[in-house]
Amino acid sequence: MGILTKIPTKLPEIFLLEPKVFNDFRGFFFESYNQADLAKLGIPDEFVQDNHSCSSKGVIRGLHFQSSHPQGKLVRVIRGSIYDAVVDIRTGSPTFGKSVGRIIGGKPPDDLGACRVCPWFSLP
Repeated sequence: MGILTKIPTKLPEIFLLEPKVFNDFRGFFFESYNQADLAKLGIPDEFVQDNHSCSSKGVIRGLHFQSSHPQGKLVRVIRGSIYDAVVDIRTGSPTFGKSVGRIIGGKPPDDLGACRVCPWFSLP
């Protein structure tokens, strides 16, 4: 088993990534990124940018979509929790108009991965 477990959702290109967490008296540790392990899970994308934001309670972060330069998204919550939703807005897609959402946060840390063209929004 690698450092991450890929958990499918009802949308084929949307999945949860659950890290292998090592706990001891100091706290916890997990490897959050390993290109080789992601490739073994069928995630060949090369992550070239990492952003961090902090939202106040009740803020909607927005709907993210780029048709000319699509980007994969990886959402992690380090404090508190959010409701994260993904909506397929690709016309012609068999899952067009479908969505999947999940509360992210808590222990162990968990991530929601998304396909390169499906936008989502988060509610802290």
